[in-house]
Amino acid sequence: MHKALYVSKLGHVKQERNEKMKKQINKVTKKECMDAIDYLFTNGFTLEMTTDKRYYTEILLKKVANVYNIELKGIDNGK
Repeated sequence: MHKALYVSKLGHVKQERNEKMKKQINKVTKKECMDAIDYLFTNGFTLEMTTDKRYYTEILLKKVANVYNIELKGIDNGK
């Protein structure tokens, strides 16, 4: 594949992703996500949750962290 074609395809994918981000069904900002991660994970509030609540909250935290390329150190071993 030629470099120009490869770059063009990547640009197209990035543009599609940006358009999808603009059309959020549930409006949420990056700052709100970062605040939620800070509140729930960094401050250790997930550790105060019951097992089921913590399990499902951590799934959502991991997904958001992956979107923003953030490593949640210790999330899989109870911090």
